[in-house]
Parts: sequence; structure tokens; C-alpha cells
Amino acid sequence: MTENKSTNPKENSIFKPTNNHFLDHNGCKVADIWIELKDQRDLKFICQELKGKDNIYDHKAISQFIGMKKQAFRNVLYVNKRIKQENFAKFINLVRTQLGADYLIKLFGVDDIPHKKIIGRAGHIRIHLPRNKITSEFVGIMLGDGQMGRDLKKVRICLNDIDEKEYFTYVRKRILKTLFKGITFTISKKKGDKGSVLRCKIKAVHLSLLELGLIEGNKVVNQVEVPQWIKDDKAMDLNITNGCVKGLFDTDGSISVKEIDNRFYLTFDNESKRLVKDFHKMLTKLHIKSVLSPSSTRCGIYAYREIRKFLRVIKPEKFKESSKRLWLGLKLLYSHAPTDIQTQVKRKITRWLKRHGKKRYIYGFYRTLLLKHWLEASMRKYCILKVNGLPFHRVITFNMIKSSITTAMDYDRVKYQHIKTTNSYKIIRFPEKLRRLICVVIANYIKGSRLPANNEIIQHIRNFIE
Repeated sequence: MTENKSTNPKENSIFKPTNNHFLDHNGCKVADIWIELKDQRDLKFICQELKGKDNIYDHKAISQFIGMKKQAFRNVLYVNKRIKQENFAKFINLVRTQLGADYLIKLFGVDDIPHKKIIGRAGHIRIHLPRNKITSEFVGIMLGDGQMGRDLKKVRICLNDIDEKEYFTYVRKRILKTLFKGITFTISKKKGDKGSVLRCKIKAVHLSLLELGLIEGNKVVNQVEVPQWIKDDKAMDLNITNGCVKGLFDTDGSISVKEIDNRFYLTFDNESKRLVKDFHKMLTKLHIKSVLSPSSTRCGIYAYREIRKFLRVIKPEKFKESSKRLWLGLKLLYSHAPTDIQTQVKRKITRWLKRHGKKRYIYGFYRTLLLKHWLEASMRKYCILKVNGLPFHRVITFNMIKSSITTAMDYDRVKYQHIKTTNSYKIIRFPEKLRRLICVVIANYIKGSRLPANNEIIQHIRNFIE
């Protein structure tokens, strides 16, 4: 014999109170969403209407039906105006069932009670980030140097505010203030550490990032990848793809100068193989040729034509950083300086490395200033009059640095010559070492007051090839 259950909500409490979190469509726990009523009197009036219907739905019955305790429901009516989203949805369903499907429309003009959604008890309004270029750039920054905690509120971005001071300001004042208006990211810094951490503990921010497809927890363990909505970018200008590439490169990318042949090259390194592969695919989508390493942890751009295209299309902030440009320019000036100056500067670098227990003299703000000081001192000692065709007056100027970088970027364009053959013009590439050899040969013959004959130059070239 089956037990007959009463239909009276006072006797049956089928909805139990739940915690403040709910599961999204993927089954992942996300931040709690609350409803803040525009006016508590609206809710009180509707409760009176429900109670007047057969005197069944008093406060206790309503609270049981929507899954709340009586005192908690009374607090919503008389104290804080806030109710959890799942409880509010059940209350709306009760009103439509008991008072009619069109009751709310007649009362408010819409099929709902006037309210706004907020995230967590702090009361921040839910944030819906637009899926545009600046948002995709922020996604790239988070994939590179960001981190999301599993507590549903912590968001961190670790940046270097000494070596990349301008980029730190760009992220804080341009990106974050544009996307999260009225929300402050605090700055924390450990003593003696270059890195500064931008922190936020607001659930609304955390939830907005989850909705963009970012994953909480360890990025390497999770092998993070670019969210699908960025991969699906099919706009003519590919602005969303462009923004994500920029954010990734500005955080985990690098611009360097090869010491062997003084060539620029760009690299993107990350321990997430999926992310590096996505970076490579996005570059291909932007018609920029790149090379993916066998381990899939590095993507490099080595051809000068592709480097120029990348800098023109992506416009990375890393290349605009004044201290970084100074470092690149100084490296080029050092490599083209006379042998005596190179030897003296190299001796100082070796002593510095030994004193500080370092293996390599890599980029850093203070190391850049040191290199500049050493180069200037050596140039003054050897009475250098001109640098890149510009007069040298005891200091290396901005124009000298700019000229060095511009010349290096255009260098590849003069490495090809049109040589006329019997039927057509043929493009022949001259390796840098071979060109230098020819210059040395000609210089030696000029010192001897005699220009070399064609067969003598050809013999030197053959010796080089062999």
C-alpha cells in the first residue's frame, strides 16, 4: 500500500537548502549568484497575495517550497533584499503557478520581479566581458602570466615592473581598467623580487574569466589551450586572433639578437604544448610563417620578412618597451664595434658574471644601463667620432639606438642582388661571412695601393666555399 502524501506545502518540505555554489553546464563549480531586489515592497505585496489564496502560503510554506529556512526568507523580506538565484527562480515559478502565468506582466509590465544579479555576498554586479580584441588580449595575458585559484575568487597576474615597467603600467591602466571598471587590482611585491603581482579576490571577476574559457589551477598540469571562441575567429581583420597572439607574446615571448650573425629572432616559449601549438596555428592564420620545435614547447620566427610582418601586424608592447629597445640597440652597437672595444667590454662583462655568480649576461634594466656605460667609456677611450653615421659626443643617443635597430631590420633586404644572366635576372644570396671576407680582401689590397683582379677575388671565394 502506497503512502498518500499531502499536497499542502506546510506538510511536505521537498526542497532542501543548498550551499551558495551551483554547477555550470560542464559540471564545474562556479561562483554563487544572488538576486538583489529593486524594492522589497514588491516581494512583500506578492507574499500577501499568495497568503490570501486559501491562507495556505504563509512565510513558512513559501520558504519550504523555495528551499529556504523561514528566518532566512524573512531576512530577504525585511533586511537585506538579497536571495539566491535558485531560490528566486523557484519563487517565480510558485507565483506563476498560483497567481497566473500573466500575473507578473500585469503587475510590472514584464514577466519577472525587478531585480539585478550580483556575485557573492560582496554584492558585485555580474560582469559580462565583450568578446573583442582587448578581451582576447587579456585572455592571452592570463594564459601567459595569469593564474586563477580554485577558491572561486582569486585571480593573479605576475609581471615584472622593473625590467618591463611600461608594460606593467599598460596592463594595469589600459587593459584592467577598461575591462573591469570600478574594480581595483591590488599590487603585492616580495622584498628583493623583481616580480609584482596584481591580485583580485572578487567572485564576479573570477566568474567572468571562467565564462571566457579560462581554467583554474595549474596551467602546466592542465595543459591549457586557447579558448574555442578565439580559435573560431573568422572576421576579415582577425582582430580577436591578433589580440590573443599579442597577449601571449608580450608575456611569454622574447625578442633577441643572435651573437653569431647579429640577426633578430622572435620566440614564444611555454610548457603547455597545446598552447604553443595554438600560437603556431594562429600565426599561420595571420599569414605569418613560424617554426614549431620538435618538443612543441617553442615557436620561433626567424625570417626577417616574417619578423617585420609580425611587428607590423601584432604591434607587441614588448618591442615598444624603451629599456628593451635600448638593450637590443646596445647589443647591435657592441657587435659592430671595433675589436678593441669589444674586447674591453667583454672583459668587464666576464668580471661582472664572475662577481655575481651568473653564467650569461641577459636582459635586465640595470644590466642594460651597465652595458651602455661600458660601451660609452670604451668609445671615449678609443676616440670614436661617429656611430652609425651620427656624431658621437661622449654618450650613446636615442637616434643611434633607433638607427641600429632600423638598419638591422632592413638588413635582409640588401642581402640579395639581381645578377644579369644570358636570359633573365637571377637572385643570388650572399652569406654575411662571405661579404665580410670580400670586404677584408679589398681593404687589404687598398692598403697595398692595388685593387684586386677579378680572378684573385674569385680564388678567395673558392677558398671560402671549400
